[in-house]
Amino acid sequence: MEQRVLCAGRSQQIMDSVLIALRDAGYDAEGAVTIDAAVEMAARGAYDALLVGGGITGDDRAELIERVQAIQPHIALAFADGGPHTALTVLRAALGDGPTS
Repeated sequence: MEQRVLCAGRSQQIMDSVLIALRDAGYDAEGAVTIDAAVEMAARGAYDALLVGGGITGDDRAELIERVQAIQPHIALAFADGGPHTALTVLRAALGDGPTS
């Protein structure tokens, strides 16, 4: 079964690249480019991890995490602060060995 990943960032272009990479690696990944949209997605379905992009920082990052964890308290957290090329690495670290497919 694919692990479900909720990705949150600011840039749709970067988000699209990250989603392609995660899906190619076997994850069921969905993305949002606003905090409200990410929270709405978390409320609609269970996710194994929340991947937060480097564009969401400071108080916005704290708000996103707080709101998502209020809905899904056991969600794993991963932070792709180094750009899209780090997303897969940090996600695998947060989840363990990665997707099981």
